[in-house]
Amino acid sequence: MKNKIFNISVLILSGLSLFAPPAHAGMPLLDSLKHAISSLSTIVKNEVNNYYCENSQDDSADSVDTAPMPAPAPPPPESPLAKCKQFLAIQYDTDYISDPKKVATIYLNGVLDFQAKDFDAKLSEDEIAQRNACALLALEQGANPNSNGSSSDPSSDPMFQAPTPIVRAVTNRDEVAVKILLEHKANPNAVDSGLGKAIPVLSTAVYNSQQEIALDLINAGADVSTKDLLWSAAGNASDKVVAALIQSKKIPVNQVDKFSDFPDDQGETALDASERAIFALKAYQQKFAADSNATAKDKLEEVNHILYYTYPLKPQLKSGAEAALVDPDAYVRDLLSHQQNVSDSLKAAGWTCIEEACGKPSQDNSLDTTIN
Repeated sequence: MKNKIFNISVLILSGLSLFAPPAHAGMPLLDSLKHAISSLSTIVKNEVNNYYCENSQDDSADSVDTAPMPAPAPPPPESPLAKCKQFLAIQYDTDYISDPKKVATIYLNGVLDFQAKDFDAKLSEDEIAQRNACALLALEQGANPNSNGSSSDPSSDPMFQAPTPIVRAVTNRDEVAVKILLEHKANPNAVDSGLGKAIPVLSTAVYNSQQEIALDLINAGADVSTKDLLWSAAGNASDKVVAALIQSKKIPVNQVDKFSDFPDDQGETALDASERAIFALKAYQQKFAADSNATAKDKLEEVNHILYYTYPLKPQLKSGAEAALVDPDAYVRDLLSHQQNVSDSLKAAGWTCIEEACGKPSQDNSLDTTIN
């Protein structure tokens, strides 16, 4: 293009020299130039028209790119998980992770990590429901239900690895989260190393008296052969779990379990554990049936005394202003009913006691002797 313009310019200058009349002709110089330019107009016009007809497309080397700039790319759509970021503690950073499944896995662990907010976190039911909804969303986005979301070497000591989502859910006593995770193929035999020892997550559920969670894990294929499971369930009045464990036939009838290293500890059967708990509950009923002057506060304190010594993993009953929400007598009746179901199931399966009094104290039948 630049070469053509130069050529036309040369043509114009040449034309001026060709068509301009000589100065001696008496024509003024200005008129002479006007005449020359007028004479060249047709020639120049034809040259320009011919050039554009022959070159409908500019030479890339000589032309200037005048194509419009492309529109800026639209921003990527916001992740569905963005609304769940409010539940993530600072250690659950996903800003530098591009793999969407890894991001989802971090969210899954983060929203179920209640203690990341506060070690003794007591979240509202509404927040727990929102976190569980986020957990489900993360699983739908491809989160791995059996990964702790950590980049640590998987061959490293499990004692130093963060818990997996199913362990977090069981520790939180969050039955909804447990069901969601099991529906998405979470491992029901995951281990909880929170106490410095690899404990099957089913054992954690049984220890914490989370009967429905334990049943969900058993139905999902959790290993029920661990010996102390039956003793823990029997002593916690988990009658449905005891029935399921008996039905599995993985624990020999009348197997004895020891809970200390003392040489005089003869151990006990699961029926011993259940009968001892029944005695404590019946002793409570006998004590207050004979004491017409007992106050609700007296009863509440006695129930918490039983829970502390006989059911140490069950939560204590509320005190203070919230005490009115609980009827200690009704609480004991319900607990005794479940505990009696446990003993009935064990007896029907052939279990007997190893202790002479079958769980009852041998010297004194008072409640204090039972629970001290």
